[in-house]
Order: sequence, then C-alpha cells, then structure tokens
Amino acid sequence: MDILSLVPGLKRVASTNGGEWAGPCPFCGGRDRFRAWPATGRFWCRVCRRSGDTIRLVMLLNHVSFTEAKKSLGIYDLPPLPVVNTAPQHRPLSEWSRLVGDFLADCQRRLWDVGGSEALRYLTARGLRPETIRRHGLGYNPAYVELAPGIKAEAGITIPWFLGGEAVYVKVRRLPPGDNGRKYSSVSGGKVSLYNADGVLHKRTVILTEGEFDCLILEQEMGDDNYGVATLGSCNTPLPWLARILLREAEHIFLMYDNDQEGWKGAERLSQADSRMLVAIPEMDCKDITECYLMYGDGLRDIIHRAISDALGSLLIDRRG
Repeated sequence: MDILSLVPGLKRVASTNGGEWAGPCPFCGGRDRFRAWPATGRFWCRVCRRSGDTIRLVMLLNHVSFTEAKKSLGIYDLPPLPVVNTAPQHRPLSEWSRLVGDFLADCQRRLWDVGGSEALRYLTARGLRPETIRRHGLGYNPAYVELAPGIKAEAGITIPWFLGGEAVYVKVRRLPPGDNGRKYSSVSGGKVSLYNADGVLHKRTVILTEGEFDCLILEQEMGDDNYGVATLGSCNTPLPWLARILLREAEHIFLMYDNDQEGWKGAERLSQADSRMLVAIPEMDCKDITECYLMYGDGLRDIIHRAISDALGSLLIDRRG
C-alpha cells in the first residue's frame, strides 16, 4: 500500500524525487497544501506541518501505534539480533582495531596520571563521575601521534565508539580547540555508526542526544529507567544504515538535541527519516543536557520525563487529528 492509496485524489504536479503529487491535506484541508512523493514514501503538509513516511501516515490516519501501522502495511519485524561474541579468540581484531585498542589503553592510563589532570578536570566539571569515565573508556592523548601509515590521532580527550566491545571509531576533544576553532577531530580510519551502540541493543525506548558527553550524562543519571541512550555524534549527522539496524527493536526514539537553532533543525530533519523518531528537546533555560544537569542536578530526571511526555502527547494529538 502506497501513499496514493492512503490519500486518494492527489494529482501529479512535478517530477521531483520520482514524482511529486499534491492535493488537499487529509488533516487540515486546503486545495494543494499536501505533498507526497510515492517513490520515496514521504509526505508533507506545508500548513499543519505533518510529515513523515508511509508508516507515520498510517499512524496519523488510523490513530494506531507504530507497531499496528507496520502490521497494517504488511511490514513485520526482523528476527532478533544474534548475540555476537567479539572476543579475539573467536573473531580476530582488524589491524585498525588492534592498533587503536592499544592506543586507547595507553590514553586511559594517561588520563589518571598527573599529565592528564587538565583533561580529567574538564570531564568532571561536565558532571561525569569517575565510574562513568572509566566504564566508557575515556582517555587522554597528550600529543599528535601516527599509530601507523594513515592512522593518525591528534592531542586531546579520546572518546572511543565501541560495537560489540570493539573500538570502531574514536573522536578526540581538543584541549584547547585547534587554530581553526574546531573542537573535535577523529582518529583516521574509523567507521562512524552509533555511539554507545551496545547500550541500546534490545531497548524499546531510546534517547538520541547531540553529542557524546550529553549521552554519558543521561546514561549516568537515567540508566536505571531502562532507557537506551546513544548519539550520532552531531546534530547534522544523517542516520547511517548500521545505526538503523542497531535501533530496529526500538518502538520510540526521542531526539534530545541541543536547545538551539541548529539542534532543533537537526532533530526535525532526522525525525523525518523514521516514524519512530520524536523531537523531545527539553525547552528549558539551558543549552543542552549537560548544562541542564549542572543547573538542576537530580531534577534532570523530571526534565527528561516531561520532555518525553510532551513528545508523546504531541504524537497523540496528531493521531487524533
């Protein structure tokens, strides 16, 4: 079943993205405010701003849940993800992972030495506890280093991305920022997927933050609420295919990006990529999750729960039309 079957009476008006169709919006009326692209399975109303894919459209038209909408469209869940043992004796590490794994171990040790005191102060000043820092393998690289031809790392706080317990990507927080003002770089040769990927497997409710430190704060403060927390690393990163696979068991994915123009734009854009994604940015007098935690402490939990409730409430209103 495609969008043209769900919303009859639309007329082809352009060839954009395989064909653009227009007509009255099934939610707010009008003449041609509703636009649909059947080839890509997307829709958008320029007045009421409802938008999304075919699953979201069925949810709104029929007032049903994400799971019910999928079933009505004949879309069924894939079998559960297999448990993969990534220990070296079962699957040899890639050369990149081996080199970077040794590098990260050195960085973790240096963070807790005298030479890493500035980096450690930076992390704790952001509200991260020692157990959180250690559990997620944060470290400190004091100087530019070339681990092997083509594998280079700049100085700064190392933030490893793990998948199945193996490092697949490493971001570096420069202290201070580079001459060009850039705060972050990465160890060359890694593959971006999803930060804290192992923490969201099999989770029904997932929160995506804009950056790694916000992700760590939320997991630190709300991990016992059974939320999975992860990040794509920035507000402008599209959803890679591997992240889609890792998140496939989630029923709701709440986007809690920074409370600024770029954060809102990024969250709104990403929410169009997946019907399960709901913008849930806390509308407080703080810029991001970390700042909210530093300002409100234990009150962060209530702020997050309120943002989730507001996002679900907006979805319910959309479903009722």
